[in-house]
Amino acid sequence: MLDADLAVIYGISTSRLNEQVKRNKDRLPDDFMFQQSDNEKAEVIANCDHLEKLKFSRTNPYAFSEHGTMVFQAIRELMQQQTIVKKRPQIGYKIGQKSK
Repeated sequence: MLDADLAVIYGISTSRLNEQVKRNKDRLPDDFMFQQSDNEKAEVIANCDHLEKLKFSRTNPYAFSEHGTMVFQAIRELMQQQTIVKKRPQIGYKIGQKSK
C-alpha cells in the first residue's frame, strides 16, 4: 500500500504521514516500508489512475508492507481509545464575576 492511500485511510496528509514515519524510523521494523524507485513510481502512475498526481511529486512514494499497515492499525486503535481527562480549574478571568 502506498503512502498516499494509507494517508487517506487515516485522514491525514501524505506529507504528515511520511514526516511521522521518518521521525520514528529507528522505532520501526526494517520490513515496515521501502521507498519506490523511479521505475516503480512510473509503473504505479501508469497502472493506477487515482495516483496520477504522483507524477508531479519530487519524491518517490513509500510503499508499506503488510506488516507496516498492521502497525498502523495498532496505532489507529490506540488513537481511538478514550483518554482520561482530569477536570482542572479554568485558568484566566471570568467575565461578569467579581474577584474574591
